[in-house]
Amino acid sequence: MSLDMEQETTAVEPALSRQQPLWHVVVLSILTCGAYPIYWFFKNWRDLKTEAINERQNNPNLEPFFDISPLLRTMGLFVPFLNIYFAVTQVKGIAELKPSEKSYSKQHPLIASGLVMGLLIGILFLQRLPGILYMLCFAAGVPLTFVQSWLNNYWRSVESPELIVRQTFTGKELIAVILGGLLIGLNLAGNMIGVTVK
Repeated sequence: MSLDMEQETTAVEPALSRQQPLWHVVVLSILTCGAYPIYWFFKNWRDLKTEAINERQNNPNLEPFFDISPLLRTMGLFVPFLNIYFAVTQVKGIAELKPSEKSYSKQHPLIASGLVMGLLIGILFLQRLPGILYMLCFAAGVPLTFVQSWLNNYWRSVESPELIVRQTFTGKELIAVILGGLLIGLNLAGNMIGVTVK
């Protein structure tokens, strides 16, 4: 009896890949009212810094991520103009990591990152639209799916193929989705009765 219980408690959790499904980025961005991209940038800086510490000898493209502070960079996203610089450098760095040498983003990382950032800034400007149309800016995660795709290609090239790509939300993500969904629902209901919560 005790041997069976011991075997049950020592079950090994499956190892998870650092890849993230593209739909996660979009859904989390929309349902967190546009706040998820801030965490997305932080998570990438954190993971890429760890990767740079472990693998920079094998991959010189990881060098830009070696001496960074993910927390300070994330705080910099709240500072005008500095936020654009930090975001572009991350997107450009990820484009340079893409394993396919023939891809446009690998050959022209500055142009690719400029296009992604232009789309992102354009979507963020949708917050100036009247009424509930401003909620379109919550789709800020859509241009980031290009970058997530490049990053997924990199993780796929360096991780073991046995690692599982998580398809579900974590507990924290579920809480954020529920709270964001409630806020969006309240905003829509308020707009129907003539009150806008912004």
